[in-house]
Amino acid sequence: MRTLLVGPGAIGGTVAAFAAEAGFDFDVLGKPEEAAYLAENDFVLTGVKGEHRARLRTFGSMDELAGEYDCVLIATKAQAMPNVARAFLPRLREDSLVLGLQNGITTEMMSEVVGKERTVSCMIGIGATAKGIGKAELTSGGHFIIGQAVPGGQNGDKLEYLRSFLDAVQPTTISGNILSGLYSKLVFNACVNALCALSGMTLGVLLDDKKARRAFLSIAREGMTVAGKLGLEVPPFMKILDYNLLMKHQSKAADALFGTLFQIIGKVRIGKVHPSTLQSLERGEITEIDYLNGYFLKRGAEVGVECPLNAQIIAMIHEIEQGKRSMGLANIAELTL
Repeated sequence: MRTLLVGPGAIGGTVAAFAAEAGFDFDVLGKPEEAAYLAENDFVLTGVKGEHRARLRTFGSMDELAGEYDCVLIATKAQAMPNVARAFLPRLREDSLVLGLQNGITTEMMSEVVGKERTVSCMIGIGATAKGIGKAELTSGGHFIIGQAVPGGQNGDKLEYLRSFLDAVQPTTISGNILSGLYSKLVFNACVNALCALSGMTLGVLLDDKKARRAFLSIAREGMTVAGKLGLEVPPFMKILDYNLLMKHQSKAADALFGTLFQIIGKVRIGKVHPSTLQSLERGEITEIDYLNGYFLKRGAEVGVECPLNAQIIAMIHEIEQGKRSMGLANIAELTL
């Protein structure tokens, strides 16, 4: 399969390093400075699975690429993905598959550009942090779930190839209902990214704060209210966080129990992870918050569900992006629950 991976950053670089180590032959498209660096140096991945080095065949411009690709993996930020996908249309075959490796749910955006039959989405169950050009750290292990926007399409061989490509990183399965898996991750991701970005803290530290734990529950419940109106069945995340129980049991005692559960998971599983939204703010970049918590607002508006807490959080994070607000625990105290 002629394959291209776009974006050798945190997630993209992690995938590329393990895939190259496993013997997959593929091209990588990065920024000019990334291509220049990787022409002379290995991509270096460190973290929970030790150190790995891979020499990646990297190009710095679309003009340097030739021919068509069977599979394209796009590991850019969500806001950049549609334009990147659009630029690759001349490089796609009629039966090519395009896999999105973004936070949030970008299936609809991808489908609008490359077509539903070509679109493959991924639930990313690992954590990674960019450590500079050609360097990344795998901060937490996990698994991937992939699925086509049109389940049971005619490209089963290419879908299986993509599964094996990601399986070189962590165990990967194919789902016939990828939206449910994506939404399950989105609920957790929206809580973690939003609150860590507002506070400037990692989750393990942040969840020692009682109001932060209450905000975590409130963000999740707004997202699950939207899911209910959409008629979407949302499975437990990591087989532990059962959102349906969260919706069924709403009392001080239940909230205390759920808050403690989140606190334990935060400290034990991902307590030291710097979520992507926090990373973006620390680098002075625009975040993906409109594709995380913003997804609840967008879909909620379609079914008549308001998400006031998520709306408040999005507004506050945009203020941080614009330099009008600083990160800190005071932002959590300001939230209206």
